[in-house]
Amino acid sequence: MTASCGRKVTLVLGYVGERFCKKVLGLSEDSFIKIGDHVGFMLDQCKEKEIEEVLLIGHIGKLVKVARGQFNTHCRFGDRRIETIAEHAKHCGASAEVIEAIFREKTAEATVGILRERV
Repeated sequence: MTASCGRKVTLVLGYVGERFCKKVLGLSEDSFIKIGDHVGFMLDQCKEKEIEEVLLIGHIGKLVKVARGQFNTHCRFGDRRIETIAEHAKHCGASAEVIEAIFREKTAEATVGILRERV
């Protein structure tokens, strides 16, 4: 597998990230590593192998979990995606109205429209 070029690697969390790499970035399948839910393990491996740069690509729901420190993104390990997005939006100055709108959503993906429109 040639997913690493020097000290850089592209890690893909799932099918959404894989499609993005192929269709948007034009990457071939052998230029990235599909890692599934095991982000923490793979980041540890990158550190051990002295990888200097990691590009992490995936669905917003999985990336939000990583942003809050959840390094196994499988749903059985917790789900505070909406809360995490709301916390970050508040930290960036979002109004109480925007925060309330975020909390009404059921998916991380649905919050993107709110953030684009109102923040």
